[in-house]
This record gives sequence, structure tokens and C-alpha cells, in this order.
Amino acid sequence: IGFTRYNSGTSDDFNPYLYSPSVAAHTTATMTTQIAALAMDKMDNVVNTQGRSGDDTPSSSNVWVRVMGLNDNVEFNNFENIDSKAMTVTAGYNTNKITCGDCGIVFGAYAGYIGGKQQYTANDIDQNGGYVGLSSALTLGDAFLTATVNGGLLNNKANNMYGNDRFNTRWLGAGLKTGYNFAITDS
Repeated sequence: IGFTRYNSGTSDDFNPYLYSPSVAAHTTATMTTQIAALAMDKMDNVVNTQGRSGDDTPSSSNVWVRVMGLNDNVEFNNFENIDSKAMTVTAGYNTNKITCGDCGIVFGAYAGYIGGKQQYTANDIDQNGGYVGLSSALTLGDAFLTATVNGGLLNNKANNMYGNDRFNTRWLGAGLKTGYNFAITDS
């Protein structure tokens, strides 16, 4: 375990064009977190069939589509602010809940598109790409375990005063959620 501190002085010591991959990764990390949360939320709609008012079953379609976006202004000390915008369109399919006694399981698959743009100093970064993922949920009585795994590729193009830089952002991620549902009252 260690701690390293770099004292680089003022913002004049930075070359903002070297930070294009890091800035692009910020948007990717934010969007992939939202995509994993969405996939697990869609699993919850199928496996957690007890509604808020007792035995009401939420209506859920096996096919789903969601559009999400972000508009973020990242402020750094001794560095320029970064205006980051991104959107994603995700489509997926979940199976019906398969039950065997007190156990249940659901499987799902999803895919989508991500587009983004970041601007700072004299740098513009355009992002376009896609991703695929699998998800599942297991229930045992009122306990549940939900998991998702996804991967994707973004093509990035950074435009600055030195020309254009092209680079890719790849990721493979997983998410896991567990819990227990209990009714506070019978009504």
C-alpha cells in the first residue's frame, strides 16, 4: 500500500492533448456502470414478482428498450473543465421466470450503442461504439442474486490543433447484486 503525489505546478505544465484517452475513459466508465445497473433492474422486474402492495405482480415485457444519457461537467483543480456528453440505446430480452419449487431463475441478453462527445481546452473527442451483455437472476424464496457481464468497444477520434488521434476503448465488466425481499405489512 502506498501513496504517490505529483506536484506539477500550474495548468501550464499540462499538455491537454495527452489526456484524450483518460478523458474518453471517464465517459465509458460512467456509461458502463449505468448499463450494468439497467440490466440488473430488468432482471429484478421479472424475479421480484411481489409488488409494493402485497401480491401485485408488476407487468413486464420480455423485450425492452431503454435510452439513457449523461451531460457532465467535470471540474479539476489546476486543469481545464471537461464538458462530457454521452447517450446509449440498449435493447434486451429476458426469459420468463423458470420455477422449481421455491427456486426461480431468469436469463437475459442485451446489446446497445454508445455515442459520446467530450470537449476541453482545444480538444474534441467523438466516441461511437457498441456493447453486448448477458444477465441472470436466481431466487430462493425471498432471497435473490442478480448478475450481469458485458463487453464493448468504442472508436474514439480526438481532434486538436496537432491533427486527429484515433484510439479504441475496450471493456469487459461484471456486476453482482444480492438481497432479500420482505413485506412490511400484509396489505
